[in-house]
Order: sequence, then C-alpha cells, then structure tokens
Amino acid sequence: HSTATPAGDTHSQIPIVTLVETHPQINSSQINSLRASSAQAAVITPPNPWEPKERLARICVSFMGIAALITIVLTIMVFTMGDESTDASSDTASNLIPTASPSVSPTTMLNSCSLPNRQIVHSTRYVQLKAVLQKELAQHDPTVFEEPCSPYDLALLWLADEDEMQLIPQAGIAVHQRFGLALFSFTTKMHLMDLSIDLDYQWLSDQGECKWFGVTCANQESHFDIITGISVIDPAFGTVTAIEIRDLVLTGHIPNELGIFLPFLQTLDLANNGLLSGTIPISLFSLQSLVHLNLAKNRFSGRIDQEEWTTQNLEILGLEMNKFVGKIPLSITLLKNLEKLNLSENQFTGSIPRAMYRIPRLKNLNLGMNDALTGTIPNLIRSTNLEELGLNKNKLGGYLPPALFFLSNLGMRFQSLNQSIICLCNAL
Repeated sequence: HSTATPAGDTHSQIPIVTLVETHPQINSSQINSLRASSAQAAVITPPNPWEPKERLARICVSFMGIAALITIVLTIMVFTMGDESTDASSDTASNLIPTASPSVSPTTMLNSCSLPNRQIVHSTRYVQLKAVLQKELAQHDPTVFEEPCSPYDLALLWLADEDEMQLIPQAGIAVHQRFGLALFSFTTKMHLMDLSIDLDYQWLSDQGECKWFGVTCANQESHFDIITGISVIDPAFGTVTAIEIRDLVLTGHIPNELGIFLPFLQTLDLANNGLLSGTIPISLFSLQSLVHLNLAKNRFSGRIDQEEWTTQNLEILGLEMNKFVGKIPLSITLLKNLEKLNLSENQFTGSIPRAMYRIPRLKNLNLGMNDALTGTIPNLIRSTNLEELGLNKNKLGGYLPPALFFLSNLGMRFQSLNQSIICLCNAL
C-alpha cells in the first residue's frame, strides 16, 4: 500500500509490506502505528496540477491589461500631437493651399445681425480673401468690409466659406469678378429672385458665374475633350463682359465698386426693374470698357455731374424715367462715340450744353419732360447723324434754328417751345 508521504522521511516512503519483509523484528504495535500514520498521510490533498497554469494565466491577463492601458494612452498622445502638427502645417501653408473651413453662413449671419454683442470668428480663407480685395480697393474705400452684415461682408463670407468653387486667394481676376457679382447680388437681392430656371443658372450657385442668369462672358476657357478629340469651350468660365437683367423687380442699389471688380464690363442693362435706387456708381464714370449703360425706368437719383464722364467707348447711355437732378454735365459732350443719349423724364435743370448738338456720332437725343431745362437751341448743330431729337415739355425758348432743316435724317416729335407746338417731319 503506497501513500503520499512527506519528503525527507525515508521510512515513510517505503511500503509497509516491504518493511515487514525486510525488518521481521517489527512487532504488531509498530505496524499498527505505521498504518495510522499512513492513513493520516492518505487524507493529505495532493497538489493541484492546474495551479501553475492558473497563476500564469492571471499574470498574462495582468500584463494584457497593462498593455491595453499603455496603448490607449499612446493613442491619445499621438492624436493630440497630430492635431497640433496639422494646425501648424496648415498655418504654414495657408498662403498657398485653400481649405474649405465654413464659419457662419450668410443666412445665419443675417439672422444674428440683431443680436447684441455678437462675436463672429471668421475663417482663414475669409481673412486672406479680405486682404486681397482690400488691396484692390486701396485707392477707394478699403474699410467697406468692416461693417458686419453689410453686403460687402456677406459677399466675402459667401466667397470664402459658402462658395463650393473655393477659389484660391491668388486667383486674381477670377476672385475679383466672382466677388463683384456676389456683391451685386447682395446689394440688389438678385440671389433671392425666383427665376423658375435651372438652379445652375441661379446667382450664387456653385457653377461658374458665366452661367448665371443675365451674365455674359468672353474669352471662355477651353479644355481638350479626350472622347471627341477636340477643344471644347467651357461656358461657365471666362471674363464677364455683360450684365443684362431687365424687367424684374430688383431692389437696392448698384455697388460703387462694380466697375473696379468687373474691369472688362461692356454692357450693364438693368432697365425697367422699377425699384432700383441710389446713385450711379462712381466707378462707371471712368470704366473704359463700358459701351452700353441702360438704367432706365428705375428710381435712381442724385447728380450725374459729380464725376467727369471719361468712358470714351460709351455708345448708349439710357437714364430716362428716373429721378436725377442737377445740370447736364458738359463732360458727356466729349464722348465721341456716343450714339444714343436719353435723359428724358428726370428733374434736370439749367441750360442744355451747346456742345451737346455737336457730338459727331449722335443719332438719338432725348431730353424731353424734364420741366426745368431752359435756354435756346443753338444754330450750331453739327450732329449730322441725328435721327431723333426730343425736347418736349421743358422751358426752352426762342426759335428753331435753320440748321435743323438741313439734317436729312432728323425726325422730330411734337415739341412744346414757348407754348407753341411745332411738328417737323422727315420730309422737311
């Protein structure tokens, strides 16, 4: 009979039968004593063979927990350092690479205009574009962007953070003209007009401004079509040469800087919108590219002699049916390419400049219904191309000069001169 015995006891490690055989001198009492000791040893619990494995497992779990904790801490540190590095690199490259970083939309900003002590944090793009545009206005009024919620601020905000084109600040004329049109949109509420057309043609859409309603461009960009193998003109991009938006209900005014940001504008036709007001933008008086300016049938006011007219390429000037006041400027008579001049139905006063009748290419001159124009018609009419002359409902006096009868192309309407009604026809 073998039992578990304590280590180091040589006798207890030998079976009892073997002891009896090898030691016959052992008596029965000793045998019984050995058997009792053996029984007590038999109840000793043998060592658990799984205990070392369990202890190893607990150690492994502890190490795994510590490793997981270290991994979490390192991950947080890496992300934190990555954010700081990204911020630093974006600040370093901000002058070269634009990022879309929306701050406050124009709608949100408009709604916040009435809130006291508002604080608006502008994006990096806003600040960069503002610097570019202020440089362009250095000789005019670079402070126009300082008033929050103004059309200038909203146009810049749209260009910087809302416009999906995300032009880089160094894009030059592209930035200038897109901002100029956005500014025009905010000053006249053009972007709010329901034109019932494709959204791509709406103002302030994400398309190139040359696709916007009423906008015409020249020098459109072209690209090579790999499918057809030919060069294709892209109608969405180019140099803005015309804004023709007639017969809508535009309100507000034309921004003074329109001629600055659209230096190649040839046509501005906003006739019959009814609610446009304000004065003629100063930048248009000297815009050399301007050929056709039609602001008829609106509510424009003020003087048109506040600046010298130096638009030497101007052919058509239509300002009728507004509320302009003051004298007819002499500088208009120096516009050698002028063919049509309509200043009727305003509130002009004083005499008509004698040089008015000597504009060489003038075909249509209408100064009627100003009520307060005075003086006489000079006998020095040299506008041999004159086809229509309107002087009705004024306070002109004197006689019709004989020179009128030698203008073969002239056809006059009924005129009221000194309460006398005179009719001249083409046959005269």
